[in-house]
Amino acid sequence: MSIARVSFATAALLSAVLSTGIHASPFNTIVMTGDDAGVGATTFEMFDRIDLNNHGQMVFQAIADDSAADDMKTYVNFYVDANGQKQLIDFDTNNADWFMTTTPLSGSGLYDHSYALPLYQSQINDHGTIAYIKLTEAWNGNQKNFDSTAAFEVKRKTVSDASSIVIASGNSGAAPDSNGQFTIGEYSIAGLFRLLHNNDVLYTPQLVNDEGSNKMGILRSTGSGIEKVFYEGDPAASNGNAGNIEGFVLRHDFPYIINANNDGDVILTHDFPGPYGTWRANVTVVDHVSKNLNAITRAGDPAPSFPEGHELDSGFRGYEGPVINDNGTMILQYTIQDGTNGSYAGYGLYMYKNEELITIATASYLDDIDSDFIALTAPVAHNQNDQFAFLGLNDTNASKLSLYIADETGYEQVAAIGDEAFGFSSIGYKYYEVPFERSWREQDFIRLNDNGMMVFYMSLINDENNIIHAMYSRDANGGLELIAYEGMEIEIAVGDAILTKTIDTFGYDSIDLNNQDLLAFGLNFEDGSSGIFTTVIPEPASGLMLLSVGAVGLMRRKRAS
Repeated sequence: MSIARVSFATAALLSAVLSTGIHASPFNTIVMTGDDAGVGATTFEMFDRIDLNNHGQMVFQAIADDSAADDMKTYVNFYVDANGQKQLIDFDTNNADWFMTTTPLSGSGLYDHSYALPLYQSQINDHGTIAYIKLTEAWNGNQKNFDSTAAFEVKRKTVSDASSIVIASGNSGAAPDSNGQFTIGEYSIAGLFRLLHNNDVLYTPQLVNDEGSNKMGILRSTGSGIEKVFYEGDPAASNGNAGNIEGFVLRHDFPYIINANNDGDVILTHDFPGPYGTWRANVTVVDHVSKNLNAITRAGDPAPSFPEGHELDSGFRGYEGPVINDNGTMILQYTIQDGTNGSYAGYGLYMYKNEELITIATASYLDDIDSDFIALTAPVAHNQNDQFAFLGLNDTNASKLSLYIADETGYEQVAAIGDEAFGFSSIGYKYYEVPFERSWREQDFIRLNDNGMMVFYMSLINDENNIIHAMYSRDANGGLELIAYEGMEIEIAVGDAILTKTIDTFGYDSIDLNNQDLLAFGLNFEDGSSGIFTTVIPEPASGLMLLSVGAVGLMRRKRAS
């Protein structure tokens, strides 16, 4: 199959045909390439990573340059208030190559790369506190895996502070509660970084000793210093299996990973040394108040909704990994093993709530196992009201996974690969693929807020194998709206002028959605310019929008626990 990007003729046809059903709210310009970047004579060259709070304040990262004929680039963090006023947070100028590629294990496609800039993981909470990692040297590799680490500082400020302060750094002395044997080392690109509701910061650096050995640690920087949360090799909550926690952060595409909610409860998947071997995942939660470890599941536990003798095995490859929200609800995806012979049996997607493991969906290609899907993923987005999105394959003839939304009662189909694309049926486009970053912790392409509003990208294809990408919203009732698409002409404000520009591609690593249904996103235009924009996503205004949902193939299935 020969696949081509949309032609200029197709783009013109799209503009002519798609006159109804398009997002009607204006796009508000936040920043454009060519604008003053606030450092010498530099101007913005490209944008990366948006974080938006519920008051409409945001932070973004960007690359800037000047007219000098050299390899130096300036990397900037900016804060934008609810009125659109911008403030430089921090910057760094160097000539390092910050472009990161994934390993072959993560698959191939359009989205196997991203930038991991020296001002990294910038976040803002609802108090107006900003935190980020500032690397003090370049990544020691250009692949997004456990081996890509760098010396770092954790920096924090409020929007009213004049500058950021360093609250932690690598190579800064003994790690807390380590008896002086280990010091804080470098930060891994696969590591966790989370600004909490109370302004504390969680992060996972390496810990190193004089002999050169290292392990992973979970640290929490507070207003008064640095606290230990957990270290690799510490005693685990036994749940009948005494042992130490091993390997909870490795490569970005391995199953031993860690996550946290906004209160600081930490969920980690890990293995015990000994009979379980390297690939069997156990799940433990560290309570942020009591500091106690709670064993959730262990490899070898019975697998709900699978035949007797089937067990929970490894899990949590890629995407969001294990999820714990602010309610303490967890979303857990496992590989399932036949306990009688150790063979692969499928996947289970579960919600752990009120100490109960609830089946959301199952997947298997084996004829003797009744399942919902052939394959499915861990969550690709979640909110604080126990809803989440995932990808699933339920057709042996399909080559791509479709998009679903779920809660504890079951799941609904949002967009099925091969179905007519909402807003494009009159010109023959169908859903082709759900774009996503094939690297853990880089998942930026799907957003789900606490109102149940989802924003997502879709690749679309027609009979001539032309591919375009579109951005959609889905409200809590299942209504779809087409927000923007490649080839779409829009009017934007640039200074005092109103310019008409044609969308070339989306800024996939620049998107966020808050609980006021305010969307911030990046666009790249055919004239080479790009920018960051905001718009309010309204509820669909008429039944016309809701009628189109039938073409998407809405489905609901209640699963028994």
